[in-house]
Amino acid sequence: NVHRTMEELLADVCVPLSSDGQLLGVLNLRDDRLREAYASDELERLREVAAQAAITLRNSKLYERMKERERLAALGQMAAGLAHEIRNPLGAIKGAAQLLKASAPPPSERADDEDAEDDSEFLDVIVEEVDRLGHVVSQFLGYARPDRGERQALLLNDVVRKTLQLLRSEHDEEVLQLDKRLGSQLPEVRADPEQLRQVFLNLAQNGLQAMGGKGKLIVETRPRAIFRGGRTTRFVEVSFRDHGVGIEPQVLADIFIPFFTTKEGGTGLGLPICQRIIENHGGLIEVRSEPKKGATFAVLLPALGEDVTGATVPP
Repeated sequence: NVHRTMEELLADVCVPLSSDGQLLGVLNLRDDRLREAYASDELERLREVAAQAAITLRNSKLYERMKERERLAALGQMAAGLAHEIRNPLGAIKGAAQLLKASAPPPSERADDEDAEDDSEFLDVIVEEVDRLGHVVSQFLGYARPDRGERQALLLNDVVRKTLQLLRSEHDEEVLQLDKRLGSQLPEVRADPEQLRQVFLNLAQNGLQAMGGKGKLIVETRPRAIFRGGRTTRFVEVSFRDHGVGIEPQVLADIFIPFFTTKEGGTGLGLPICQRIIENHGGLIEVRSEPKKGATFAVLLPALGEDVTGATVPP
């Protein structure tokens, strides 16, 4: 099989381009002039060239990521400043509308009661829309704000139990059925419990909405190992699986983009904020979905003592 593959690639020699245990590419060479065109010392030089090429490739990718992060950071700072500037006039507009409504004479003292009722409704609309925009601005500032969470060693099962207790207090069992499957002897993680509860509540509420406001939500925790950076890293996974409409493939790629939403009246910031929180904890969010069969959102956090950059750090 290997020989056939090399023939298809028109290669006599395949030299891997690898860095930190990751395969970045393959250097294929062929010389039709001789059957054995490469001596052992030449192969050694090829490996040296491949190693240098791999370093160059990795450095170029790292540079591109740094430039992209700098660009996004600049955009985030500008957008956060803009959001602050929007919030101030919104407060003034709301205050003026409330003052107008409070200072208006009662309908009985006006010549046209219908006009008075219309004015009151218009002022109510202004206040409601200002509140809605203020909510969007607050959510965006939460997304752009630097991470200030207080990390501590904790068991994810404890955070999940408290989250599910809160969900049960908000929804009747006939509306939301919780199937809790918590793993045993899970390693601790270092995280902010309040931020994790925010993420778990958001994912659970999204699952309930996907089921039309009623259905069964499966919540599961388990250990997980992921191979990264040339080593295996231990994670703890918390997954939320619903039996809703699922997510279409063309939508799945955009769900973590800020302001992208398929919900009527949604801000499109819930999932991006969740992703930002989990990434700040060194973790990631995976999404698996089948249209018409439901979706699973899995939160993965590194176990205590693990560093996703590839080095082991003290607890």
